[in-house]
Amino acid sequence: MKTQKILLLSIAIASIALAAEVPPRAGAQAVLAVPKNLDGAVIPQGAQEQMPSSASLKEKKGNAEAEDVDEGGAETEDNPAQAYAYDPSKSSTRGYDENGRQEVVSVGPGLKTTAEGQTQSRTGPRGRQRGAILPHKYIVRLKNGADFTTLNIRSRVAAHNRMIHISPDGEHGQQKVEQEIVPNQVDHEYDFGTWRGYAGQFSSEFLKELQSQDEVEYVEEDTLMWAWGVDAGQAEMTEPLTAVEDSQQDLVSNEHDEALNPTQGSSTIYSMAANGTQTQDFAGDAIINGRNVNIEYHSLKSPNWGLTRIAQRQRNLQGDYTYMSTAGKGVDVYIIDSGVLAEHIDFGGRAVNLANFVAGEVGTDTCGHGTHVAGIVAGRRYGVAKAARINAIKVLDAEGQGSTSQVLAGINYMIRHASNNPNPRKVINMSVGGQFSRPVNDAVRAAVTRHGLPFFVAAGNTGDDACQYSPAGVEEAFAVGGSDRYDRVGWYSCVGACVSIFAPGSGIPSDWIRSRTAAHVLDGTSMASPHVAGVAALFLGAGNKYNSAGELYADLVQHSTKNIINGLSSSDQKTSRNLLYNKLEDITDSIVVKPQDEVEAQDEKKKKGVDKKRKVHKKKKVPKRKGRRGDRRV
Repeated sequence: MKTQKILLLSIAIASIALAAEVPPRAGAQAVLAVPKNLDGAVIPQGAQEQMPSSASLKEKKGNAEAEDVDEGGAETEDNPAQAYAYDPSKSSTRGYDENGRQEVVSVGPGLKTTAEGQTQSRTGPRGRQRGAILPHKYIVRLKNGADFTTLNIRSRVAAHNRMIHISPDGEHGQQKVEQEIVPNQVDHEYDFGTWRGYAGQFSSEFLKELQSQDEVEYVEEDTLMWAWGVDAGQAEMTEPLTAVEDSQQDLVSNEHDEALNPTQGSSTIYSMAANGTQTQDFAGDAIINGRNVNIEYHSLKSPNWGLTRIAQRQRNLQGDYTYMSTAGKGVDVYIIDSGVLAEHIDFGGRAVNLANFVAGEVGTDTCGHGTHVAGIVAGRRYGVAKAARINAIKVLDAEGQGSTSQVLAGINYMIRHASNNPNPRKVINMSVGGQFSRPVNDAVRAAVTRHGLPFFVAAGNTGDDACQYSPAGVEEAFAVGGSDRYDRVGWYSCVGACVSIFAPGSGIPSDWIRSRTAAHVLDGTSMASPHVAGVAALFLGAGNKYNSAGELYADLVQHSTKNIINGLSSSDQKTSRNLLYNKLEDITDSIVVKPQDEVEAQDEKKKKGVDKKRKVHKKKKVPKRKGRRGDRRV
C-alpha cells in the first residue's frame, strides 16, 4: 500500500513538472512561452475558444440539428426564408436573432465558420492556425531616413547564430539554460517609399540588439494571415460550363456552350453573346470629368445574382447584367492573393502570375481562392470588368494562408511593378486579412498615399468590427463588406466604421483551379471586394480620371445605391448601408434599348456598306506602257 502511494505521488509530481509553464528569464520574448503545435507553430492564447471543434458546433446546435451536418460540413435547413444561395440543401444558411443580427448555423468543407460567426481556422498538413505567431520570426520597421547600407544588416545578422532556449529539467524540477543553434537570417527587405524595413528569423539575443538600435522604429512578431473566403458547400462545376438561373436558384445548361471554346490560335474566348442571350446595346449620358459623355452599354444574361444586383437600383435578380461596353479595357488590376490559374479560358490570355512569395510552391494558384477572386474582377463569364488585365502576386499557400512578412513582400513587389508600369489606370485588390498589424497597415497606407494606388480590401469574415483587422482597419484602404441576395449583411461580414461599402459576397460562383473550365461557389468578403475592384476598373476604363485614390473611392460611394443594406443591429450605426452600383448614372430613364434584330440589321448594313465602298474604290489594273526608258506604271 505504501509502495503504491509513493508510486502515485511520483507520477503526480512528474506530471506537474512536465505540465508546468516555465517563466521566461528576464528579457526573453513572450513568444517563447506561448504554447505551440506539434510542428512548432505557436497558438495564440484563446485560440481554442475562438475555433471550436465540430463536436462543440454540434452541441451548440443540438443533437437533432447536428445530424443535418454532412461530411462536407454543409448544413441543410427546411426553412426557405433562411436560405440565400441557389441550393438551400447545399449552401450555407443563416437566421436572424432578436436584435436583427444574423446567426451563423453552417459550415463548409473548406474554410469553416463557427456558431458564433467566427471564421474557423483551416488547419492543414502543417498544423498551423490562423493568426498563429511564427516562432522566432519578426518584422522590423526602420525609422524614416534609415538605410540598409549604413545598417549593414545582413552582416550583423550573420554574426549572431545562437539563441537562448529555456527548458525544464525534469529530473530536478529546476531550470537550465541550453544553447541551440538557430541561424539568424533576413528573408525579406522592404522599401515602400515612405519607410523601409526587413523581416527574418532572429534569436532572442539578436532581437534585443535590434530593439535597442536607434534606427529601428518598431519590431513586430510575424503571424499568419489568411484568405477571407468560405466554402459555400456547393459541388464544383466543370465542363460543360453552366450558367446560374437566379430565378430558379439552381444550375441550368448554357445553350451557347459551344461559343465558349476558343478557336485554335485565337485569343478571343467567346463573344458577349455567349452567356445565354444575345448582347443588347445601350446608350446613356454621363458626366465624366465635367464633360457630358455618351456611354455605350452591353447587357447579357448574368451567370450569377451578384452581377445582376450591382447593375440594378431596385432588386430584381431575374434581370441581366448591364455594364459599360469598355468593360475595363486598358486597366491593370493587381490581385495579391494565392495566384491565378492563368490558363483558365475565362481569362482569355489576360491573366499573368507576376511573382511568388510562397516558398516550396509553384508560381500558379494551388488554393483556388486567387483564381476565384480574379474571375469576379475580370473574368469574361463571371467578371465585373470583362476586359481588364489581371496581374497576380502569390502570397498565400495551398491552404489559403501566408505569413505577414510574405504579404508585405507581395505589397512591396506590387508597388515596384506598378510604379514602373506606365499605364495610369491601376487597381489593387487584396482579399486577405489577419489580426491588427502595424507593418501591413503602414504598407497599404504607403501604397495609397505615396503611390496613388486605389486599394480595395475585404472587410473580414468574423462578423465583428472590421477596424480591428488588417488591412481592413486602414483608413486609406477601401474596405468592403459582404451582402446576400436579399440585400442583408452577410452572415460572415465584419461591420463598423471601417466598412466603406457593401457588395455581393454570398453564394458567388467564379473560376476555379480544378480545370481550365472549372467553377466553384464561395462565400465571404473575399468575394465582395473584387466586385468593387471590378467596378473601379469599369469607371477607369470609361475614361474617368482621378487625382487620387480618395477621389475614386468617393465616386464609388456617390454612385452607390444608398441605405439599401439591412440586417444591421442598433449597435452597427456607423456601418455603411450603401450597396455597390456599376454605372456612372442611372441609365433606366436615359437609355434606349435596341432590339436585337435591329442591332443585327444595323451591323449587316454597316458590313454591306464597307464591302460596297471597297468595291467602288478598288484599283484598276493599268497596262504597262511601252516606250522610252524610265516610263512607269501610272
